[in-house]
Amino acid sequence: MIGSQARAEVNERLKTAIADRAERHNEGVEPHTIATGSRVWLYLDRVKEGYARKLAHMWHGPFRVKEMVSNFAARLETVGTDYRPFPVVHVSKLKPVRVLPIPPVN
Repeated sequence: MIGSQARAEVNERLKTAIADRAERHNEGVEPHTIATGSRVWLYLDRVKEGYARKLAHMWHGPFRVKEMVSNFAARLETVGTDYRPFPVVHVSKLKPVRVLPIPPVN
Protein backbone atom coordinates (compact mmCIF):
# COMPACT_ATOMS: atom_id res chain seq x y z
CA MET A 1 0.00 0.00 0.00
CA ILE A 2 2.72 2.47 0.97
CA GLY A 3 4.81 1.33 -1.99
CA SER A 4 2.01 1.97 -4.48
CA GLN A 5 1.41 5.48 -3.07
CA ALA A 6 5.12 6.27 -3.31
CA ARG A 7 5.25 4.91 -6.87
CA ALA A 8 2.23 7.04 -7.87
CA GLU A 9 3.82 10.15 -6.34
CA VAL A 10 7.13 9.49 -8.11
CA ASN A 11 5.35 8.99 -11.44
CA GLU A 12 3.41 12.24 -10.99
CA ARG A 13 6.59 14.18 -10.17
CA LEU A 14 8.34 12.61 -13.14
CA LYS A 15 5.54 13.68 -15.51
CA THR A 16 5.70 17.21 -14.10
CA ALA A 17 9.50 17.34 -14.49
CA ILE A 18 9.29 16.11 -18.09
CA ALA A 19 6.62 18.70 -18.94
CA ASP A 20 8.65 21.50 -17.31
CA ARG A 21 11.80 20.47 -19.19
CA ALA A 22 9.94 20.35 -22.51
CA GLU A 23 8.48 23.81 -21.87
CA ARG A 24 11.91 25.29 -21.04
CA HIS A 25 13.42 23.72 -24.15
CA ASN A 26 10.67 24.98 -26.43
CA GLU A 27 11.05 28.56 -25.15
CA GLY A 28 14.47 28.91 -26.79
CA VAL A 29 13.80 27.01 -30.00
CA GLU A 30 13.21 29.04 -33.14
CA PRO A 31 11.28 27.59 -36.08
CA HIS A 32 13.44 26.40 -38.97
CA THR A 33 13.49 28.30 -42.26
CA ILE A 34 13.80 25.27 -44.50
CA ALA A 35 11.15 25.04 -47.21
CA THR A 36 10.61 23.23 -50.50
CA GLY A 37 13.02 24.55 -53.13
CA SER A 38 15.53 26.06 -50.69
CA ARG A 39 19.22 25.20 -50.88
CA VAL A 40 20.75 23.55 -47.82
CA TRP A 41 23.95 22.04 -46.49
CA LEU A 42 23.74 18.45 -45.21
CA TYR A 43 25.60 17.37 -42.05
CA LEU A 44 27.18 13.94 -42.48
CA ASP A 45 29.03 12.79 -39.38
CA ARG A 46 30.62 9.72 -40.94
CA VAL A 47 34.22 10.14 -42.01
CA LYS A 48 36.04 7.95 -44.51
CA GLU A 49 38.53 5.56 -43.00
CA GLY A 50 41.98 7.08 -42.78
CA TYR A 51 40.76 10.67 -42.35
CA ALA A 52 41.01 12.62 -39.12
CA ARG A 53 37.52 13.50 -37.94
CA LYS A 54 38.44 16.99 -36.76
CA LEU A 55 39.94 17.84 -40.16
CA ALA A 56 37.13 16.38 -42.25
CA HIS A 57 34.41 18.42 -43.94
CA MET A 58 31.18 17.62 -42.13
CA TRP A 59 28.78 19.87 -44.09
CA HIS A 60 28.21 18.65 -47.64
CA GLY A 61 26.31 20.04 -50.58
CA PRO A 62 24.61 22.31 -51.28
CA PHE A 63 21.47 20.31 -52.05
CA ARG A 64 18.01 21.47 -53.01
CA VAL A 65 15.01 20.46 -50.89
CA LYS A 66 12.73 18.49 -53.18
CA GLU A 67 9.82 18.34 -50.74
CA MET A 68 9.04 18.65 -47.07
CA VAL A 69 7.84 15.20 -46.01
CA SER A 70 6.73 16.55 -42.62
CA ASN A 71 7.52 19.54 -40.41
CA PHE A 72 10.76 17.86 -39.37
CA ALA A 73 11.81 15.82 -42.42
CA ALA A 74 12.89 16.85 -45.91
CA ARG A 75 13.54 14.93 -49.12
CA LEU A 76 16.70 16.14 -50.85
CA GLU A 77 17.41 16.28 -54.56
CA THR A 78 20.69 14.40 -55.07
CA VAL A 79 20.50 13.81 -58.83
CA GLY A 80 23.69 14.91 -60.57
CA THR A 81 25.87 14.62 -57.47
CA ASP A 82 28.19 11.90 -56.22
CA TYR A 83 26.38 11.81 -52.88
CA ARG A 84 24.07 8.93 -52.08
CA PRO A 85 22.67 9.78 -48.64
CA PHE A 86 19.33 8.50 -47.52
CA PRO A 87 16.98 10.85 -49.42
CA VAL A 88 14.84 11.81 -46.40
CA VAL A 89 16.71 13.59 -43.60
CA HIS A 90 15.76 15.34 -40.36
CA VAL A 91 15.88 19.14 -40.44
CA SER A 92 18.41 19.12 -37.58
CA LYS A 93 20.93 17.77 -40.12
CA LEU A 94 20.27 20.66 -42.54
CA LYS A 95 21.55 24.23 -42.59
CA PRO A 96 20.28 26.85 -45.06
CA VAL A 97 22.77 28.16 -47.60
CA ARG A 98 23.41 31.83 -46.92
CA VAL A 99 23.43 33.95 -50.05
CA LEU A 100 25.81 36.84 -49.61
CA PRO A 101 25.42 39.94 -51.78
CA ILE A 102 28.08 40.53 -54.41
CA PRO A 103 30.28 43.43 -53.33
CA PRO A 104 30.32 46.39 -55.73
CA VAL A 105 33.30 46.71 -58.04
CA ASN A 106 34.95 50.13 -57.96
